[in-house]
Amino acid sequence: MELFEEIDVRETKFKAKRILASYRRLSRIAGQDEINLRSPIISDMPRTPSSYTNKSEDATCIRVDAENELNEINAALNRISRISKEIISMTFCENEKLTAFAIGSELGYSERSIKDLKAEALLEFADVYRDGKLIVTK
Repeated sequence: MELFEEIDVRETKFKAKRILASYRRLSRIAGQDEINLRSPIISDMPRTPSSYTNKSEDATCIRVDAENELNEINAALNRISRISKEIISMTFCENEKLTAFAIGSELGYSERSIKDLKAEALLEFADVYRDGKLIVTK
């Protein structure tokens, strides 16, 4: 009997990349000011059944969901090793997208080493994000 099940590395890295790739978009959504939200307009005109939604409430829910997801991602990033956090942050989280070569130049590693470290970092992230939610077993 094995203590841990065998991990599908390829699928686990894919799921971690998919979550991390949404970081910039979530950051933009979460950073929207509440002032941009408008109050519903009250009028005496009849409404169609599809117009009963509250747009400002929907926008607030989307922003809060984005903030919560960013908090989950940041909590996971704070639980992995320093070099893994730096590589993931430079690849997925910073405003400017950096290549493996640029990251390697900044951190003092070769491009190939950065690619290997990034693969390990994605597995580390998958392991700690929401207590292993991204781990895919064979």
